[in-house]
Order: sequence, then structure tokens, then C-alpha cells
Amino acid sequence: MSQVDSSADGKSSGLARVFGGFRGLKSSAVSSPTTAAASSSQSPLQASSGFPFQTSGSPRPEHQYGTNGDYANGIDAARSAAAGGSIHTHHLLLQLKHGNPMTMRINAAETLCRTIVDYPVSSVSTVWLTAQDLADIHNPPEARHVAFRLLIACISQSEGSSLDRITYFRAIANNHSTNDFELQLEALVSLTNNGKDLVAFERDIQPLLSRWLKAWFREAAAARQARKRDNYPATTFSPAESNLQQLFSFLISVVKFSFKTFQEKELVPLLNDILTICKKTTSKEDITRSLMFIDALITYGYIPKASLTPCIEVLCGAYATIRDLTDATWNAICNLCKSYMAHNSILALKAILESPSRKESQFNSNTLRGAVCFCERLLLGAGENGLPELQISTVMGAYKASLSANNPRLELDLCRAIYNILSKKEVTDQISFDEWTIPLDIVYHCTARAAERAQIAAPTPDAAQKKDNITMAVYNSVAQIIGQLEKLCASVDFTSSDVVMDFFLKMHGHLPDSGAELVINYYATEHLCYPSCSAWLLNSRRLIDIFFKNRDRPYTIRVSILSLIKDVYETIKEVCDEHSLHTLIVAVFDVMPGEKDERVLEKLVRVAIDVAKDGGWLLFEKIMGVMVETLENNSLQGQQQQPAAEGESGKKADHISPSNVIARGLTWIFIQNFQANPTRAVAVYDELLRIAESKSYELDARLTAVRLLVRIRADSENYIHLVEDTESYSLATLLGKTDKAVDDPPRSDTESISSEGPTTGTLGRNASLRNVNSQGTLPRTTSRQNMEKFARVKQKPPMWVYPEVNPFPETLPQMASHELVCRTEPADDGSGVRVATMPERKVLNLRKWLDIVNRVIESGTNFEFYSYLIVHIPSQLCNKTLFSECGEQISHMRLIVCEQLHTNRLPNLDLPSEVKKADLAVSLINLLTVLIAYQEYFSRTDQEAIVKAFQLGLHSWQRTAKPCIHALSICIYELPMATTKFLPGILVKLSQIITTSAVSVHILEFLSLLAHLPSTTVNFTEPDYKSVFAIAFRYIQHTKETHLNRSASLHKGKETSNHHSPEANHHTQEQPQISQYVLTLAYNVISTWFLALKLSDRAKYVTWITRGLILGDGGHRDVLDEQSQASIDMLRRFTYADAEVRNQVKAVQTASHTTSTKSWLLGSKIITINTSIITGVSQVVIRQPSGSSSFNLSPESQQAQSILQGTFTPEALTANNGNGQESPVDRAHHPVFEVTRQPSVLPSHVLMQLTTDVSSEMSRPVLLPEDDQTQRAINVFDRIPVVDFHKIGVVYVGSGQTEETEILSNVMGSSDYTDFVDNLGDLIALQGTTINTGGLDREINMDGEFAFYWSDKITQIIFHVTTMMPTNRIHDPQCTNKKRHIGNDFVNIIFNNSGLPWRFNTIPSQFNFVSIVITPEAKTGFIATRLKNWEEADRGYYKVQVMGKPGLPEISPASATAEGGGKMVSGKNLSAFVRNLALNASVFAHVYNEGGLDFVSNWRHRLRGINKLREKLGVAVSPGSRASDYRRISLAGSVASSTEVMQAERAEANEVDGLLENVDFSKWT
Repeated sequence: MSQVDSSADGKSSGLARVFGGFRGLKSSAVSSPTTAAASSSQSPLQASSGFPFQTSGSPRPEHQYGTNGDYANGIDAARSAAAGGSIHTHHLLLQLKHGNPMTMRINAAETLCRTIVDYPVSSVSTVWLTAQDLADIHNPPEARHVAFRLLIACISQSEGSSLDRITYFRAIANNHSTNDFELQLEALVSLTNNGKDLVAFERDIQPLLSRWLKAWFREAAAARQARKRDNYPATTFSPAESNLQQLFSFLISVVKFSFKTFQEKELVPLLNDILTICKKTTSKEDITRSLMFIDALITYGYIPKASLTPCIEVLCGAYATIRDLTDATWNAICNLCKSYMAHNSILALKAILESPSRKESQFNSNTLRGAVCFCERLLLGAGENGLPELQISTVMGAYKASLSANNPRLELDLCRAIYNILSKKEVTDQISFDEWTIPLDIVYHCTARAAERAQIAAPTPDAAQKKDNITMAVYNSVAQIIGQLEKLCASVDFTSSDVVMDFFLKMHGHLPDSGAELVINYYATEHLCYPSCSAWLLNSRRLIDIFFKNRDRPYTIRVSILSLIKDVYETIKEVCDEHSLHTLIVAVFDVMPGEKDERVLEKLVRVAIDVAKDGGWLLFEKIMGVMVETLENNSLQGQQQQPAAEGESGKKADHISPSNVIARGLTWIFIQNFQANPTRAVAVYDELLRIAESKSYELDARLTAVRLLVRIRADSENYIHLVEDTESYSLATLLGKTDKAVDDPPRSDTESISSEGPTTGTLGRNASLRNVNSQGTLPRTTSRQNMEKFARVKQKPPMWVYPEVNPFPETLPQMASHELVCRTEPADDGSGVRVATMPERKVLNLRKWLDIVNRVIESGTNFEFYSYLIVHIPSQLCNKTLFSECGEQISHMRLIVCEQLHTNRLPNLDLPSEVKKADLAVSLINLLTVLIAYQEYFSRTDQEAIVKAFQLGLHSWQRTAKPCIHALSICIYELPMATTKFLPGILVKLSQIITTSAVSVHILEFLSLLAHLPSTTVNFTEPDYKSVFAIAFRYIQHTKETHLNRSASLHKGKETSNHHSPEANHHTQEQPQISQYVLTLAYNVISTWFLALKLSDRAKYVTWITRGLILGDGGHRDVLDEQSQASIDMLRRFTYADAEVRNQVKAVQTASHTTSTKSWLLGSKIITINTSIITGVSQVVIRQPSGSSSFNLSPESQQAQSILQGTFTPEALTANNGNGQESPVDRAHHPVFEVTRQPSVLPSHVLMQLTTDVSSEMSRPVLLPEDDQTQRAINVFDRIPVVDFHKIGVVYVGSGQTEETEILSNVMGSSDYTDFVDNLGDLIALQGTTINTGGLDREINMDGEFAFYWSDKITQIIFHVTTMMPTNRIHDPQCTNKKRHIGNDFVNIIFNNSGLPWRFNTIPSQFNFVSIVITPEAKTGFIATRLKNWEEADRGYYKVQVMGKPGLPEISPASATAEGGGKMVSGKNLSAFVRNLALNASVFAHVYNEGGLDFVSNWRHRLRGINKLREKLGVAVSPGSRASDYRRISLAGSVASSTEVMQAERAEANEVDGLLENVDFSKWT
């Protein structure tokens, strides 16, 4: 036994442990019969405490052996007698013999078991032969057990002869009792030395082992079934199972130590039995032991070829089903493949995998799964650790064949195996191009089947869950495979990308976004979608169908497909046939009608834009059809989602609806096609009209359509072009549609003074209109209640603001279309017959556009839409050429606007809180002002309705007065007949609103313009003229009232400026200049209107005007206002004469030996008399503040005639030929001698020149000293101008010119520019002229030969026309000679024919305060300017804008910052209108240049010169010049009682009447 133990310990880690417990048998004794009987039902093998196969059911003998008392005294004798053994051995043998009682024999056998071990016997075979019959199956169990124990003892002491061994073996093999199996096995283990020695029975042991295996497997299986049936715990272990495991252990030892003793025919049955057990068993332990046996067989022997396939099948099944055995089974396969059976093993694996494809063969799915895994591991480990090389094609072919099994778990294992294979670079590098198809097909089929099974309903929830788990596992594995393939394709060394890409397309449903990007990039870089590839169209459609039409794909993937297709289209559009292009485009755009992603839709639209531009007509029709269908689909959807079609204004400002995306696309299609493809442009235009008109579309889409429609313009040749800027800032601001207006809080109609800071106050007793801003409206603040309401209600974000940021994808083209026109333009065929336009030119339906506009204006709509139209349409209407065939629509628009303004019934709109109805009224007034330019469509009644609307607007709304005054300023030029009818009523309204100081400038400018149009005032009556003078008096009165408070107002403005916007600050700072401008304008209005009176009618207004000047003068100083004194002097000068005012008399001669000259101060006159001491002929020169006069007096009785022949012009005085006589030629042409004219001089005029100012006190003349100082003073006085002089620059801007140098380099302009300049004034020669030329050279024509000059009684204007000045680009490249004149002119007239907006600082200068920009209503190119027939120029219209230097307040009815940003004026009135605008602007510029100080006119300068002479002589100021003499009745309220006020007023009125009695010369002349 020591050898057995040693062998077990040294060679086997299994069997040594199994049989190590046999050592305990050496010391065991034969148990008593009682014990044997008690243990008859238990396994004798478990009697030893060290036996490894003990179970809970094994017998446990107590081994309490004792000796029989009968032999106690004869021990020594017996030991000596026996041949070995103890002294009782012989006696025991005798008891053991057959025939003795069974009990005796059993006891003897038990004793011998112990005795033989302790005392070896020389011939143990004799002992066994004596006891062998005890092992008979018919004997009691205790007899058989003791027999086998004795056998074991004998075997352990046997010398090992063949005869003995075969005897022992047969004793074991012939016993078929299962109850003795433990002892039998123990005996066999002992006999074979734990499988190491099979001598004598080599051929017989295999049948025994096979018989035992089958028997005990059946017993173990039955025990398991019973345990399962009786619900015993699975952890219990039956004796049969224990015996089977012991038998397996012995078999392993036998194979391990004695494999060579077996023949192959003996191994096959034994191995088949093992494999059968593996296939049938349900016990993991059985399989484990079987695998141990197979592993030992492989390790220490070999698998018979006949059993190789079954064996591998078992290994595969075990690998697939029992996770704990994966290593063991893999080791077995590895050992097989490392042996000479490697090839056969691989073939066996291959055969297993291919078995499902053979219909006649049967297969096990677990076996297939294990084979899949073994092949995978063999392929991955090929060449490592002795494993054989394995071809990928072999494995993949077998894998593909296994798919016939149609097993989900198998397919999952296949996917996992392929993933692992593809993850190893060494393997993938060996896969050839044609070998990639198989694994990818396998993955595809596995995925497809998983998807199919997912659609089949499972019978139970558990089955469904199990199915779903497997499906998800397959999908996850496929995702891993795809990810690995992506990595491979990213490698530059990978050469099979095309196969993988095809696989990706087939697997598109499982392809991640990264894989999709990879496919798209591959197709793009390999140009598989381009005609260079034969299947380019198919490839393109595949990408579109798979990726683009899949709306579950992210935006970037879908857009990348669009980009690729767009690039393909751009590449092939010139070379490919129409059918292919149509197929490609249709494939893309079929998805558009149902597209929900606005971003993808926008990209689609961008492609559509390009296709619509470059594609054929069929493609264009397809694009338009799809876009219209998309539009309709979204409109229907919008109606379902929104109860009101126009309720979208609450959407986010940055939200773009699908309808808007389409509308934006249509606008850009029009932009790209209107120049080259007019037919397409017209089709798109009609669709845009439909969108703008229909309320079923979302509001942002309608706004987009209108955004383009309002930017359509026509040039002078009727060609269509587009503009970026509509120049509508002022109107947008009015309706709260600018960024600043959006940020400002809402305004209310009742606002306090605190919102605007200090204002100019009121002009009368009406304190309710006290607070007025500079824009002609009452300042508006937000009441506390409204502010709180605004704070509670969140304002909706506006859908548009001005200026619009990037309203179109790109900058609009500047060139006009030469195929798209605005009218059916007639042409001359050379024979005088008018023919129609060339047929290829397309005409836009502008009538329908105006119909839409009219409906919106008449009925109203959403405020966002209405405001956009009402803000932008006036600018478009200024392009009169565009609507030259829309007379009916224009007339209807006038009717709508006039009716709304007449009745104050404006459209009902849901106005924002910051917009009031008055703002809408201002917008409509501006629109109606623009419509004046369409007067040819209006009857006399229509024109009168327009003027009436403006008249009503003067008082209908709080903020409409100023725009109505501006509009009336145009009407007096453009609609003189209609305006004449309403002028009396207009003057009445103006006199009623003069309490609004903010409109003061505009009222006075209107009166100033009106004064220069005598034809308009031809029907004026005395009350009308008095109304004009009264308005001026009120403004003079107000200005002088507030003059002393100016400093306080400025200080208050600085305090409040910290709480207001910079605009409010600036307004406060501008107030002194405005006040001075108002005062100057008021005096100018008095002078201009007085001179406009007929000479015979002037005297009757002297009292009225004088009284107004006296009442208007403030009583805050001791001396009467100088301007009032000068005005009264003007009355004296012009009441009875229309003589021109001159500042000096050149005919006055100094004293000589033949003449005597003396000068006197007489009131406010300087009278100089130069008398010939020989002839007595005298020249009387009278110098007054308002001018100088001269008379020639003779001692004959012809004084009256001399006086009547007296001239008042320097030219006439110089024509006296030195002897006081006029030349016959000049005399014949003097106005006095023109019988057809009114009298120029009346007798009273002469009297007035010779009398003093007021009273007899001052009638005494004061002789002036005859010294040089006095003469110098008089000479200086003569150099002070009498008339107001202004120099105005005129600049022509040619087509496309934007730079100063190129503008100043112009030497000529267009024909209409020439006509305009010709009508500005009279052409004069500069050389030698005595006229003030404002710096133009009068000697050598350095600044040109001619200039234009205009003058009236009191004003002179010289025009610095740059095109009339010399241009020398060689010596003066920067045109500085022109710039020195233009740059120093306060006002410049810019005739802008560039077709571009004028920038104020284009010609920068410190002294340019105002630019009056004239722009033709229709853009005119260089050639068109010269080819156009200007005979009809008077019917053309121009937009006139007055632009001020930054910081200047708003002046002029054509101010660029006023509502509308300019006015439309006809060509026939352009020169007069602009000249008068320039005159007023120049007056303002002179006032502004004084910086807010008192503006001193020329008449005041001359008056000051006279007063200085008086002060020098020490003569008191004329009583009539004192303020106390002209003190007026104050209009301010007082705290006195009403009676006291009335008494004071009556007293002062009497005083004024007394003063008037002295001052009013008209009463005594």
C-alpha cells in the first residue's frame, strides 16, 4: 500500500486525493457480527474515516474489533505453528472453511482481515480461496462485505502473481450486486494500484468498467429523478451518484496510468459510454467528471478517430451550456488541436457547424454554439502555444453554414465571435478583399432574423422577455461590430472599405450616426455619386432614401446628404441630361412636403434656390410645385394648431415656421432669377403675392413675402431692381418698430412734463397744451397706472424691427433686370407708330400688389403685418415709375386713406401699449403725402379731399399737426388750386395750434414757403393776411417772453439730463438755437408777406403790423427791440414803394471846390446832401436801417419830376453820367416807365424819406461833424449789407459715385440736373460783377465764368455750382478749389443721381450744416440719363430730403428725420421748392452758427451803426425807441382781481393807442 500511496501522491492531483484514505485500512479490525449486521445497509467503503467518497448515506462501521476468548490462552502456540501470520491464523483458516456456520466464518474473516494486515502470511491466496464463496451474491450482505474486505487485505499482501491477480479480478468482476460496489471498486483500485497495474486482466477490465458506468449512471439518473419528484433539495447527494463519481475517478486514473495497455477497440466503447453519459446526464458533476476523463484521454493518450467527432460535440455542448467548464473544455480542445489529431479536430468542428445545412443530419444548438466559440478562439490563437493555423475563410464558411440552424442564441454567438475576430488586427489584416463578404453577410442575416423574430408574438411573458433579451443582445453585438468596422475604415491601410460601406448601407437601420457620416464621406471622397461612377444615380438615391429620408437621423447627417447632392448637382448640371437631373432632384424633394425639421427644410430650400436658378423649366416647375405643396401642408397644420391664423405673434422672436422657410426660399428664388429668368421671377412673384394676401399662412411667412415685395423698384427705363434700405426709420420709430423703441417703456396719451425735461412753454393762455416737444407732438410719459400694468403684462417680442438685420441671405443685387419691367412699355419703331414692348420682357402684376395693400389699409390685420406695410409702402410709392400703370389702385388707396382721415375711423388693430391711434393717423398722413405725386390720377375733387384731410389733421390728433403742415407745404406747390380753396381755413387752424410751440418752426417755414407763391394767395382777403401776421406776432411775443428765462431753462435741462436719454439732453441744448430761428423766421415772415402785398394795399396793414410789433416787443429792457425798430423802418421804406433795397449809393460825391456836402442825423436816418454851389443841383442820400435812397433835386420847378426820377439802385445811380441825369437807355427800361406795371413809387414815399420817425421833438436834424472819423463811420455803414445774403452749394453726384473726389470732378450733369440749376436763378457773368458772389472770383474767372444768382426785395442767394467751376485733375487732383467753396457753405444742394443713398459726410466739412438731397424717384443710369427725353421732365418727380449735421434739430418739411424721410416734388416745382428750403435752411444755419446767442440781422447792424453815431454826438435816444413807449398789454396771468386786470389792460391799451398815433405814419401819409 505504501507504493500505491506514493504513486497517488506523486502523479495525480485527483486520484491521490481520492484514494489517499486507504491507509487507514491497515489498522482496521474485523467488526463484530452485531456491527456488521447493523451496517449491512450501508456502504462498507465508508467505514474508513479517511475515505474520500463518504456521503450522508454511506455505512459507518465502528471498527470495534476484539479476539475470541476461546483462543486467548493458545496464542503463542498457534503463532509458532503457522507459516507466517499470527499464532491464530491456522485456527482462523479452519473456521473460515466452507461448511462452518456463517457467523463463524464471518467472524473468522473479520479477524483475518486484521491479522493479515498486521501479520503477513506467506500464502494469502490460500486465505482467499478459503473465503471466496462468502462473496457469493446469495450470501447475506455482511458475509459479502467481509469477503471483499478480506479480498482487499489479501490483495494488499499478495505478491502479485498473474494467477492470483486474475483470481482476484474475477472475484471482483463476477459479483453483480450493486450493494457491494463500494468494496468491489475498492478491491479493484487496490488490485490495479489505482489504475497503474492491469497485468493479467488488461483485456477484461474494459467490459467491467463499461458495465459499471452504465449501471451506476442509470442508478444516479433514477435517484435524481426521485429527488426532483419528491422535492428534495438539490444539494443532497445520493449513494448512486457518489458511486458514479468514484467510478469516474478510477477511470481517469486508469487512463492516466495505463492508457497504453488498452487497444483502440476497447477505448471506443468506453469513450462512447462516457460521451453517452455526457449527452444524457442532467448533472453538472457528471459532465465535469466526463470532461476530466476526456482530458486525461487526450493528455495521456488519444481520442480514437471514430470517437473524435462525438467527443468534440460533447466538448462543444459543455462549453456552450456550462460556464464553469469553459476553461476545461477549451483546454481539451487546445490539447486536441496541439496533437496529431489537430487537423481532424478542426474538420470535426467544421462538420459540426455545417451539419444544419445538411438537411438529413441532426444537430444540437448548444453543440453548434460551442463549435462557434472554439473556432473563434482557435482563429484568434492561431500559431500561438502550438495551436494550428486556421484560415478565416474556413471559419466563416462554417459559420455561414451554421445559420441554417435558425437559432437565436447561435446567431448571437456568431455575432459575438465575429466581433472578437474583427477586433484583432492580426486577423483582419489577413482577410482578403473577397473574404470580407462572408462575415458581413452573416451579421446581416443574424440582424435580419432578430428583427423578424421581434415581430412575432411570444406565447408567454417570460418567453417574450427572453426573446427581447436575445434580440437586444444581437443588436448590441451588431453595434459593436459596426463600431469596429468604423475603426478599420478609418485606417489608411484598410483596403476593403467599399465592401464595408455596402454592408453599412444594408445595415442602415442599426448604423450609428458616426457610421452614417463615414458612409457619406466615403461616397463623397470616392465620387460614387458623380457621373464618373457608372452607378452614380443609384448611389445617390440610396443615400437619399437611407439617410436623408430617415427623419430619425440627426440634422447634421441629413444636411450632409443635401450638401453632397447639391455638390453633385453643381457638378453635373452643365453636362448631364435633363432626365437624370430630374430624377436626382425628385428623389431629394419628395420629402419636402412632409418635412418637420425647420433646419432641414431650410437646407432643402437652399438647394431648391440653386436648382430653380440653373435647372431647366421642368425642374423649376417641380421645385415650385413641391414648395407650394409644402406651404399648403403647413398652412393647414397651422390652422389646426392656431384657431386664429394671425395669432402667431406670441411665438418666440427667433422661431421660424415651416411656411416662413418656404417663403424665404421663394423670395431668394425671385432675387436670383429676376435679372436672367423673368418668366420664373414672375411665377415666384405671383406666389409671393398669394402668400402675402392669404391669412391662412403663418404671419412670419407673410411678412417674409412682403419684405421682398416692398423692396421692388423700377428705374427710369421701367426695369425692375431691388433696394436694401427702404429709408423708413422715422416711420418705424413712430410705430415702436426700432431697437430703441422696443427697449423703451410703453407710452400713454396723458403724460407729464417730467418725461421730456424743460420745454419752450406755451404761447398763450391755454395751459393744457403747455408741454410740447421738438417733434411737434405733446410729450408722452407713462402714467403710474399704465406703468404698473406694463410691469405686470409681459410684452410680446416684436416680429420685426427696423433696420432689419440680414433680411435676405445675401446682399441684394444692385443691377436692374433688363428682362423684367413694371409696365407694358410702348416703344417707337422709327415710323412714329407706338408699338408694344418686346415680347420676351415680362411685366410684374403690380396692380394686384396694390390691391393687397389697399385691403390691408382699409380693413386692417395683425398689427405686425399692418405696421410693416404702412412703414415700408410709402417708400415704395415714392418710386412713381413702378406704379405707372396702377392708376385705379392708387385712386382707391387715396379714397381709403382720405375717408379714414376725414372720419377718424382708423382700422381696428390690436395695438401694442406703446402705439396709439394717433401714430397710425400720422402714418396715414405720410402715406397720403406721398400720394400727392400721383396727382394726374386725381380729379379736382380728389385733390381737394387730400388737402381737406391735411386741414383736418391739423387738430384731429395730438401728433398729426406737424406732418400735416409738412404735407401742406407740398400741396401749395403740387396742388395749388385745391390748396387755395382751403388756405383761409388752414390759416385759422394754424392760428389755433400756435400754442403748440413744437410746431412753431414748421408753421413759420410753411408761411415762408407760401409767401413765395403769390399765385396761391391770389384770393387772400384782409383777414387772411392779418392771420398770417398774427401768427408771426404770437411767436415773436413768445420768444421774447422766454428770452430772459433761457439761462434758467438751460440749467434746468442739465439737471434733468441725468434722467433722460441723450436725445432729450440734446433737445434741451438745441432749444436756444430753435428759439432764435423761430424769432428770425417770424420777422422774415412779416417782411416777406408785407412785400408780397400789392403796393396799393400795404398802407392799410401798417397799423395792424405796427401794433403787433409794439405788442410783441418785450418790456424787459429800456430800449425797444432792435429788430422791431428795423421792421418798422422797413414798413416806412416799402409801404409806398417797391424799390429794391441797396446798402450804398455810389453816386455820392465828396465835397470839392464846386460842391458842398453835409450830413445830419434825423431820427434813425443819416441824411447826406451834396449840393453844387454853382448850379444848385443837389443829391439827397438817405441812409436807413432797411436801405439807402437817393434823390436828385434841381432849383427849377421840376423837383417832383426829379424825385419821381430818383433811383434806388446802385446801378441806376451810376448811370447818371455824373451830372445827375439818367441815360436815355436805362431810363427807357426803368420799371417806373413801364406803363403795364403797378406804380413803383407813390408821393407819400418821398415824404416818408424826408420826415423824422415819431414826433416833432425829433424832427430837428443833428448836424454831423465834417471830419474823417465821421466819414469813416458813414463808409463803414455803407458796407453793411442791406439784404440777407446766402451762399448755397450745388453738387452733382453721377451714377454710382460715392467718393468726394469723383463727385467734385464732375464737369456736367444730367439734363434734369441742368434744368434744375437753370431754374434756381439767373445766370450772371462773374467777371466784373458788383453782386456779392460769396467768395467766387470776379476778376479772372478762376472759379468759372458764370454763376446762378437769385434775389428778391430783401434776399440774395448765390449758388456755388460745382459743375460750373473749372476742374483740373492734373494740378488739383483733390478738387480743393471747389472744396474751398462747397466746404464753407452752410447749406449744400446735392443732386444725387448715383442710385445710392447719400451719406452726409461724403464731402466732410466743419461748416456744412445742412444738405438738401435731391434724388430722382426712379434710378437712372449714365446712358439712360443722356438718352431720356427730358421734354417731359416737368412731369418727373424727385424725392427731396433735408439732412442735418449730427446734433442739429429737425427743421424743414422735407426733413430726412421726419415721418417719411423726405417729400416728393415734381420737376416743374423742384427748383423753387428746393431754393426756398435752402433759404430757410441757410437762415437756420446762420442762427445755429451763433451757438444760441442772439442772431443779429443786417438791418440791426445798420441800426446799431446809426445809434453809435448818435451816442458819439451825445444825442438822446429817440423817444419812439424806448420800451416804455411801446409797452404792451401782458398776456401772462396775474394774481390781481379780474377787475384790476381789466382796468390795467384798458389803461395800457389807451397808452398803446397813443403811441400808435405817433408811430403809425399811414394815418398822415
